[in-house]
Order: sequence, then structure tokens, then C-alpha cells
Amino acid sequence: MGVYLLVIGEISLLSFIQNRLRNTYLMVITLSLILLVGLRPLLLGTDTGSYVDLFNGIVNGRYWDSSLSNLFSGRFEIGFLDFVKLSADFTDNPRFLLLSSAVVMYVPLAIYIKKESLNPTLSFLIFFTLTYFPQSMSAMRESMAVGFLMLAVVSLNNSYRWWPPFVWIFIAFLFHRSAILFLLVLVLKRYRFTAKKATVAVVGSMLVALSFTKIFTFILKYIPSYSYYSNNVGALSVKTALIMNIALSLLLLIVASMDKSHEESVNTNRWMLLLAICVYTISFVFNGFDRMAMVFLFAQIILVPNAIAKLQDEQLRKLLNVLLGAICVLYFVVVLIYRPDWLKITPYFM
Repeated sequence: MGVYLLVIGEISLLSFIQNRLRNTYLMVITLSLILLVGLRPLLLGTDTGSYVDLFNGIVNGRYWDSSLSNLFSGRFEIGFLDFVKLSADFTDNPRFLLLSSAVVMYVPLAIYIKKESLNPTLSFLIFFTLTYFPQSMSAMRESMAVGFLMLAVVSLNNSYRWWPPFVWIFIAFLFHRSAILFLLVLVLKRYRFTAKKATVAVVGSMLVALSFTKIFTFILKYIPSYSYYSNNVGALSVKTALIMNIALSLLLLIVASMDKSHEESVNTNRWMLLLAICVYTISFVFNGFDRMAMVFLFAQIILVPNAIAKLQDEQLRKLLNVLLGAICVLYFVVVLIYRPDWLKITPYFM
């Protein structure tokens, strides 16, 4: 756990240069994250071992079909398979796969925070201590896909052309099929986020949860690879984690409501965070679905810091920054100590 606390300390202590030397700050923190994830033990993280086995299998001549015919049916997405094959062409050391995938995850993160965040320090703290960073240690394919989705959001907010977001979403889809869900964001962003619409969305997710078994059976007809998740039955520990994730997401959404502006980017991020809450709600009856929240959850690392940064009261702004940062760090430490099975990223040194 000590290595994670060192990174939290680095993010916090270097905050004094985030305004004067913004690019330097982003580069230092991003490099630290890449090294932390890329140099982790080859079996640290729920799915890391399966990716290492895939890499070793390709090195040893095992054939994996990454043609378009396996776009929906294969265990691994064709974009990810080609990425692993390309990595194996450089070296037979699986460490290179972890490092190169970390670059794909965190360089887009740095660009996303640089372009969108008004407070990089708080953005990095929320990212590191809540769901996304621990998941990136396990869910390599989806984390890489989320990196491309971050670029989709950047292009959405900073490009006058309509097609760049769709290109990034398609690339993300080639690494993890859940990225297709991000198309919901492009639809919902057209509508103003309101409490009434949020309530309807949550109630709708509850109804989906009640009938999810039938829905999932239908999905398996077209995406049989998802049968991998068919035995995920909700255990008490998992449901407790879901309750905590929903509570934290609701807390962040409430804090973000202090931003009274109607900017398009703010509206988009609110919808994304709400969609993550809806996914968590459905996950009460289907554990494997909770990872899908990553497709939307990264909005919290921009939405909340920006809402606080826009407050006119400087003292209140400083208080909320410290208070929210402390809550995030406390949550992270408590989970690592008392519920390490939720994150599965300890011990770092095996």
C-alpha cells in the first residue's frame, strides 16, 4: 500500500506547480502512473494473468483470429489482439505489454485533464483513489478503450467537425465492446440535464435490472463472447461495493450541481455520471456489468473539480478541495486495508 500513498503524496505535494508549470506537472504525474502500472507484478490485477498468457501464447506461435469475422464473437476484441500481436513483435517480454498498454491508458488521460480540467490535482486524486485507477490495473482492454473515449470527449468539446468523436468511439470499440455504449452520451447530450430526467433514468435502470436476465439472454444471441460473464451472481461483498460506488457517485453529482452554468461540456459530464449510476444499479443483479460504468465514470474527474473551481468564494473553494480530496484518499485507504478484494491491487510487491 505504501507505493500508492507515495503517488498520492506526489500528486498533492506537486500541486503548487500545477498552474505555473501545468505541462510539467501533467508529464511528471502521468509518467509516474505509467511506471506504476507498467512495472507491476505480472499477476497483479484480476485479469492481468490472462493478458500475459495471451501475450506468451502469441509469442509461442499460438494463432488468434483478429479478422472482422470475430468482431462480436471472439473472447478478445480484434483491436486489442492486434495490439498484443504488435507488442509481441517487438519483444517476447510480457512486461512490454503492460508498459505499452499503460501508455495508451494514461497519455489520453493527461490530454483529457489538460484540455478539460480547471484543477488537475483534484482530477488526478479523484482518478487515482476512486474506481478508475484500480480498474486500470485489472481491466486492461476496457481501460485502453476508455483512453480513446477520453479523446472522443476532447474532440467533442474542441472540434467543430462532427466525425472525430465517432472515429475515437470506433477505435475504442475495437479494444472493448462496451465502448459502443458511449453513443448514448452523444444522444443524451442534446438534452438539458435535469433532476426530473435523472429520476426517470434511475427508475428506468431499476426496471431494466428486474428484467435483465431476459435482456442478457437476447444479447448473448448476437454477442456470444459475453457468456464469459453469465455466471456472475451478486455476492454480499460485491453488492456492498456497489452501494459505496453509487453513494460516492451521487455525492460527486451533488457537489457538481454547484456549477449553475449550462455549458455543453458540463451537461455532457452530468449525463455521463448519471449513466454510470444507472449501470451500477443494473449491476445489483449482474456483477459483470459494473465494469461497464468505466465507459462513463471518468466524467467525474472533470465535472467535480471544475464545479468547485468556478465558485466565487475562495475560502469555500479551498475548503471543498481539501475536504473532497481527504474523503477520496480516506475511502481508498480504508478499502485497501479492510476490503482489498474490492480493488485487488495489493500487495504491489509480490
